[in-house]
Amino acid sequence: MLPIVLAHAGVRQVPGGFVGVDVFFVISGFLITSIIQRAINEGSFFLIQFYKRRIVRILPALLLMILMVNAAAIALLTPAEFRTIAQSSAATAGFVSNIYFWNLIDYFDSSALVKPLLHTWSLGVEEQFYILYPLILLVLNKLWPSRLVAVLAVIVVLSFALSLVLAYRQPESAFYLLPSRAWELGIGGLVALNALPKARSPFEQSGLALAGLALISTGIFAIRPGIAFPAPWALLPCIGTALVIGYGELSIAAKLLSVPPVRWIGRVSYSLYLWHWPLITFWRLQFGPTLSRPETALLIGISLFAATMSYLLIERPFIQRFKASAARATNVAGCGAVFVMVALTLGVAANATRIKPVPEQIRHITSFLTYRYSTTNHYQFRRGLCFVAKGDETFDWNTCMSARPGRRNVLIVGDSHAAQYWRAFALRYTSDNVMQGTASGCRPAILPAGRARCTALMSRILNDFARESRVHIAVLAGQWRAKDLPALLRTIRILRSRNVGVVVIGPTVEYDGQFPHILSQALMRGDMAMVDRMRIRRPFDLDRKMARLVRATGARYFSEIEVECSSGECRLFDSRGGPFHFDYGHLTLDAARDVVRQFPAL
Repeated sequence: MLPIVLAHAGVRQVPGGFVGVDVFFVISGFLITSIIQRAINEGSFFLIQFYKRRIVRILPALLLMILMVNAAAIALLTPAEFRTIAQSSAATAGFVSNIYFWNLIDYFDSSALVKPLLHTWSLGVEEQFYILYPLILLVLNKLWPSRLVAVLAVIVVLSFALSLVLAYRQPESAFYLLPSRAWELGIGGLVALNALPKARSPFEQSGLALAGLALISTGIFAIRPGIAFPAPWALLPCIGTALVIGYGELSIAAKLLSVPPVRWIGRVSYSLYLWHWPLITFWRLQFGPTLSRPETALLIGISLFAATMSYLLIERPFIQRFKASAARATNVAGCGAVFVMVALTLGVAANATRIKPVPEQIRHITSFLTYRYSTTNHYQFRRGLCFVAKGDETFDWNTCMSARPGRRNVLIVGDSHAAQYWRAFALRYTSDNVMQGTASGCRPAILPAGRARCTALMSRILNDFARESRVHIAVLAGQWRAKDLPALLRTIRILRSRNVGVVVIGPTVEYDGQFPHILSQALMRGDMAMVDRMRIRRPFDLDRKMARLVRATGARYFSEIEVECSSGECRLFDSRGGPFHFDYGHLTLDAARDVVRQFPAL
């Protein structure tokens, strides 16, 4: 549990701390299979009793956490922000938050910063597993008791295969949904059913357990966010956990894991899991996403304290109080509590503006937190048509890249920071044929290596298409980084050698957080200097360097930063009164039109 907290708190030394969830899944699968199979073998397993224990174990602390999160959201955030938190609260109470957050995923999706219940996705996966798995074990024990391990192994293999395919094609589905996560819980189940071969000696047993700890540690310290996950890389923590569970008894690994501090973390791990992320999220929303070392240490300490109090005052008393209670009555009460929480939070979502009235300007600004879902956003970027953001989206070459004889052919190419300009250029240069070749994460450069989809698309656009078609002007834009400059300069030289005019648009102004949230909070607090504090310095330094290098090649350079911050202060609103950015740095359509109007003529 502690690696998860450290990773969520931004401790860079544990980049793969999120694999603690995978460790948790294997342990859960092991424990639940052990409990169910033992009871089935003894003839004492009853579904109603099983679900009662889950309700008493999970619900009290969870429902209290949801209530506290909503109270904090109402007190600290705008109606538009706490409305979405209330909606996610209903999904969390109903144990479907993994499906809820999966369904919300979008290329421009707001960061985890404004989702204090995002961490409950794994609880959704676990509880969905707990609803279905006992039924599966009952059926298998009745129909094929001698083949129980074999059938479960087949389920694990099929789930892993699905996870492996989805990790590359639909990574969001692979990450959030039960079918592609079931193999991790199933591995724990196989260990509980004694599927691992017995160690031939105490030395071998200790060696295997230590190897398991090494695999888990490798996952924690070596896995980086952004890789294909869960499969295949989650095999490291999952196999490691299976080895520790299967061979850890009486080993050195068992002694390491049985020291009092580790055992205490284990006891409070559920409450620590529940409370740490909301605490970190609300702190970041109030004081900025980047945590200093003292802030990180403070938040970890507060999380441990909150977890201890939750365990001592909520978890343990409820378990003891309802230990001898009637299963049917407890289950009915638990379902009733879930129903009340769902109704309450949906009511909060529906009446957000009544609960906390705010000025119209604040309401208008925060409405842009959902701009990414709007028809205007799709109109601006041409999502799924000329801007490809997901693996299952197909670039429409005929629509987006058709050169026209007799007209000036202008090609806008790059990532989302290029796509944001296409509509603005098309509306300004109506007599030109403005084409668009854009894909998420693909900077406009001819690269010998990189993401396969990016190198293939950019090579086809900048090599083949620019050579075979009459492209008069190529407009290159992207979320530039200093490391992109050598490839960019090489690409400029190649295009100019083919008589293609080149215009490079520099980086946009960026903020350390969601700009509509920052702007609304600054206005509500009467602290407009907050906007300046949250503005990132790096793009300004890069802009000056890029301008010098690009102009030295003979290409033209348009600075978005010089337009947005022309008066010494950066613009906060576009010409129609909306926020200039709808997330950390992408321009709204009106802001993009404002910028393009002030660019020199092509």
